[in-house]
Amino acid sequence: VEVLSAAGTPLTRMGIGDDFTVRIHLAVEKPVERWLLGFSIDTAGGQMALASNSDVLAIDLPPLEHDRSFDLHVRGAHFNPGSYYLNANF
Repeated sequence: VEVLSAAGTPLTRMGIGDDFTVRIHLAVEKPVERWLLGFSIDTAGGQMALASNSDVLAIDLPPLEHDRSFDLHVRGAHFNPGSYYLNANF
């Protein structure tokens, strides 16, 4: 999992309202016909700050047959100052 700036460069810090991209890399051992993709961002204390997935967004994903990467774009996120954890869900 990577977090990228709006320009596509690796991101370790961001400002309030910055756009960013969550890039999720999947290694596929065998084909998967039906699946979901999502992510969550949690505070250091374990509180979920933001989450979404392909089901919530009503996105039908094609069958997964080989290793792939997916970009999830987040616009105008407003996080309080602090540290956060990023989780990818497949």
